[in-house]
Amino acid sequence: MPTFSVIMNCLNGEKFLRQAIDSLFNQTFQDWELIFFDSGSSDKSLEIASSYGKKVKIFAIEAPIPLGAARQEAIDKAEGDFLAFLDVDDVWLPEKLELQYEIMKTGEYDICYGGVICIDQNNKLLYKEIPLHRSGPIFEQLLTQVEGNWCTYVINRTKLLAKGTKFNPILRCSSEEDMVLSFLATNGKGAVIKKVIAYYRVNQSSVTTNNKDRLEFERFETLKRLELENLGIREKFRDAFNEAEARGYYYRTNHLMDQKKYLEAKLAMKEAFKLNKKYFLLLIMSSAPLIWRFTHKYKGYIAPIWLKLFK
Repeated sequence: MPTFSVIMNCLNGEKFLRQAIDSLFNQTFQDWELIFFDSGSSDKSLEIASSYGKKVKIFAIEAPIPLGAARQEAIDKAEGDFLAFLDVDDVWLPEKLELQYEIMKTGEYDICYGGVICIDQNNKLLYKEIPLHRSGPIFEQLLTQVEGNWCTYVINRTKLLAKGTKFNPILRCSSEEDMVLSFLATNGKGAVIKKVIAYYRVNQSSVTTNNKDRLEFERFETLKRLELENLGIREKFRDAFNEAEARGYYYRTNHLMDQKKYLEAKLAMKEAFKLNKKYFLLLIMSSAPLIWRFTHKYKGYIAPIWLKLFK
């Protein structure tokens, strides 16, 4: 059996697919299989993936399904000790798997993730994202502030199967966040690598960008799942739950701002502020739509500063 099962979900990903798969084949650690799961591509994605030989295990369905469901379908085909995730437009640094194997092979950690450099459609470097959380018990940290780009995540598959955690098939934008929080609740341990191990491509046509109206709904679905699966978890992590709920209202505000429903947006931001006072500045900004749009346009540069201020 391979050490790593690398999960790659695809829907018309031919533009950057070779770059992504090449970064896998260029890894210094080579004991892996690639689970390539295609959800009805009409371009040359399947042809490209097939050209890489037997280490690429191809599975295909005729019509697209929600990303959470597609992730689960791919994971169900995996045989490796660890799961890693590489999307069709992202790129791994050559030592990524080797570095994470050395950490995960001890069995101490449930997950491992690291930093990324964000790039654009022309491979131009945009900005760097280095995780802020500490290695160790990590559920409460991630509930308060999700971090770590999905293309850097590695998950202990044996532990995942033992707990029985699966992706929520109805989620489109936050299926990964939802699954990881469910898996780690309440005492899961994570290894955080404080350096860049991958390139993440910023894509204006991404699932999250095109489904901003669902972010609030999906955040509250995750909180509901956590409470149903873990009796008393809200009381145990009250501050973290309040912060996570406040983030849901922030998502509502941002969507309403896009729709130019400014009064409703400000009311939603007030709900976030009631739950967590760190949203005071955003509450003020909700009265100034031009400032709101500017800061959110450049949030990739601003967010790391904001998080450090309120860590």
